[in-house]
Amino acid sequence: MIRFGTKSGRSPRQFVAVEHGAAAVEFAFALFLLTIPILNVVDLAFYAFGWMQTQNAAQMGAQAAFSNCNNANDLPAATTCFQSNSANNMTLFDVVNQGIQESALNNTVSLSGSSVVDGYYCSTSGNVLTLVGTAGSAYADGGAVGSTANTSDVAPSTGGVTTCSGYQDANAAPGEYVSVTVTHTFTPIFSSVSVASLLPSVMTATAYVRID
Repeated sequence: MIRFGTKSGRSPRQFVAVEHGAAAVEFAFALFLLTIPILNVVDLAFYAFGWMQTQNAAQMGAQAAFSNCNNANDLPAATTCFQSNSANNMTLFDVVNQGIQESALNNTVSLSGSSVVDGYYCSTSGNVLTLVGTAGSAYADGGAVGSTANTSDVAPSTGGVTTCSGYQDANAAPGEYVSVTVTHTFTPIFSSVSVASLLPSVMTATAYVRID
């Protein structure tokens, strides 16, 4: 009787079973190696999305300030906009805060320092805004502007800088700008294996808008 087998004495059926087992182990190992890059791609994609939306939230807050306070009767915005002419007593802070939370990040994005800064700026020859006078800050304190902001207001027409002398447009008056700085904290989904956990978790973005 002729017997078919391997050099190790295994029958063809046993040999095939061993080969199948080895292939399964190799597949599982290869799948594990492929899974880690895929999880990293997912986390990095969410990180990039979060960063873009943080910038978008700052811009939406600045746009909200412009849309609602771009009126001579509402300037300076930090101490005047929506203080007496709003039925729901919204302040500059309320308007901007509502604007940033209409972004895709919703309430996971917040105003840095719980305030919105209003100031007077001149532009350098390199188109960089430089603060030359303060108009105050609107705070999250139930609809009122903080007393510190009121006592430290400096408007160009009342003893502050009246022209942008030494800047790009030397004869122009400083422009009133609202500065909106927002923060968002990113949490990786797969923190134990993702390189995204090594990136800065707190994202910060600032947007300026001229409202005068």
